[in-house]
Amino acid sequence: MIETSYDTARLKFLGEIIPGNSPPSSTYNKDGDGVPFIQGSGEFGDEVPIPKKYCTEPSKIAQPSDYLISMRAPVGELNRADQQIGLGRGVAAFRANNSILSNQYAWYALQATIHQLERVSMGSTFKAITASQLGSLVIPLPPTDKQQEIVAFLDHHIFNIDRSIKKKQHLYDLVEEKYQAVIEERFTLGLNAKEDFGTASWTVHLPDKWSLSRGKGLFREVDKRSIDGTETLFSLRKDEGLIPHNEVSDKDIPPSDLVGYKKVKAGQLVMNRMRAATGLVGVAPSDGIVSPDYAIFQTTELADPHFYQMLFQTELFKTLFRSRSNGLGTGSAGFLRLYTDDFLALWFPHPPIEVQKRIITDVSSQLERMNELLEATKQSIQLLQERRNVLIKTTVSGKINVSDWEPPGEKEEAAV
Repeated sequence: MIETSYDTARLKFLGEIIPGNSPPSSTYNKDGDGVPFIQGSGEFGDEVPIPKKYCTEPSKIAQPSDYLISMRAPVGELNRADQQIGLGRGVAAFRANNSILSNQYAWYALQATIHQLERVSMGSTFKAITASQLGSLVIPLPPTDKQQEIVAFLDHHIFNIDRSIKKKQHLYDLVEEKYQAVIEERFTLGLNAKEDFGTASWTVHLPDKWSLSRGKGLFREVDKRSIDGTETLFSLRKDEGLIPHNEVSDKDIPPSDLVGYKKVKAGQLVMNRMRAATGLVGVAPSDGIVSPDYAIFQTTELADPHFYQMLFQTELFKTLFRSRSNGLGTGSAGFLRLYTDDFLALWFPHPPIEVQKRIITDVSSQLERMNELLEATKQSIQLLQERRNVLIKTTVSGKINVSDWEPPGEKEEAAV
């Protein structure tokens, strides 16, 4: 429970809790018929939800200005209702009793205390809370006049912090956009996504000395299996590439469960065939093992694996892989697999090996500088977000005295 100098009360005594439920699936649609409907935090936006479907017979409805709370993992995510919204089982609404709890103060109080729900959430693999547990959430309850003082103080300071976060995020997005543009420009120059792309008759305008080569002339699939599962397990990640599994998961996998996994050697190209259309490709930094669902390719002496890793992560080649993948689903979603025979049958741009290495060196140098800026900006955003959270929590708890605080404009008028 949050430490506070104010009185406290459980949420169920401060307003109405409206838990969601699941109407018949036949009442759902995407045509705008009925009430916008959300099922969980997956449809939460920065502050207000972004519904993906509608419901003609919702039995639980949030009203504008109600607060929306995620009841399933991640538990305790918050949004505001900006319109009537039907509530699915993964979300609940809270409607404050404004005679004792102002709506604006409730927003900050929930942000300051909602983390308590993580401790009471149930489920070993899929965390969730009940309406009763939500109702037991304890929040500070200062007098209504003090609530207004807290709101005025936080509105001013949070506005400035959020403005700084947006500026930093805009910079981050611009650098990310430039990052991708550098790759696209250097690796897909003279290429296009016409009907014949990826074939021997692909109409291209390649730089001097570049040619088109078939996949089977550049790559050879390798499939050797671990007999004891003791090698380092690698996993593919979109931004990090192929990295040790223990860097992205706390789950300890015994060697006996890894027997039969594919052995990979340093420098080999690894592809997640189910997600090739999203650019999930990496180069092994050292020897180890990977999932049997991955494909491993040894490049010839005329192909640099790092060059083709970057090439396959461009939008053009993600589109190409998507067009050649088979299975259930459409676009980048669903169970789409790029089979090895289909991959090796494609034609790829093939510069001389020395040109490939020079491009990798030049682009890596540019990307390294951009990565440094991205990382610094990311850390700056995280610090601002931490400052925001701490400010809300300490103010709502009464650790910051806001009684004598006045908005800057009012102070200037008083001085005149």
